Amino acid sequence: MQAPSPSLRNQLRHIVGLLARLCSLPMLGVLFICVIFVHPDWALEQGQFAWLLIILYGGRLLTGRGSISIQGDSLRRIVP
Repeated sequence: MQAPSPSLRNQLRHIVGLLARLCSLPMLGVLFICVIFVHPDWALEQGQFAWLLIILYGGRLLTGRGSISIQGDSLRRIVP
């Protein structure tokens, strides 16, 4: 069996990056609803874990699968 062509690998990486972004949308929605509507009286200290998750999932939404993923790390080892 032949290895996939580089163009197919790149297409798969783009798809994985898009799916990683799409997976963060439901979590962000739930977190925003909880912070804004369910617990509007929380101070920053009381909701700091929710805000941390919002920042993490928001970063995932902006960056996709990231360069420190397993595939990104193995690609840096092969191609300097």
